[in-house]
Amino acid sequence: MNFNWAAQVVQFRAGSQIKAYSANQVERFTYLDRQANTIRKFATVSCPAKSGLRQPQIFEEVFQGTLPVYRKLTTSQGLIKFGNLSGFSSDAELVRDLNNYTYLVYFQDELVPLTAFYRQIWPSLRAVFKKEFTEYRINRATNVVGQLRLISRYNYLAEKPVSASLAEEQAQISVGGK
Repeated sequence: MNFNWAAQVVQFRAGSQIKAYSANQVERFTYLDRQANTIRKFATVSCPAKSGLRQPQIFEEVFQGTLPVYRKLTTSQGLIKFGNLSGFSSDAELVRDLNNYTYLVYFQDELVPLTAFYRQIWPSLRAVFKKEFTEYRINRATNVVGQLRLISRYNYLAEKPVSASLAEEQAQISVGGK
């Protein structure tokens, strides 16, 4: 199996046959990247297109949760390595360097670039879990890794069972209108 980032095509070899699938034909796929020694997951996400319609695109899943995070190969990196378009999925150096990718967060039914984290995403995360995020300082999460850690922490908090006292507190706030 091979994923061509530039053409958005998944190629699958079965014996002597090679079948190619576009983003319209693929919902998700997973494979073991032996060079990076990791399981890589990809999903098709409906994205706004210039025409105003939505167009499916295949992104690598960084992690799932309440706020899923995806990444795509940065165009400038792709242009440098276009000599072998299908080589991206097995390029261990490319996979390891976070700066080779554009990160996108599925937030409020749209894909928001991670570069807009503090303008669009962080205020909502902090509003929901103000107490839990008081220890975090803006300067601790100015890079990709720090922002991904904040989103990962938010996903953990959003998915863990709500304690009875917190549930009661939230019920009182919604009933009292405060």
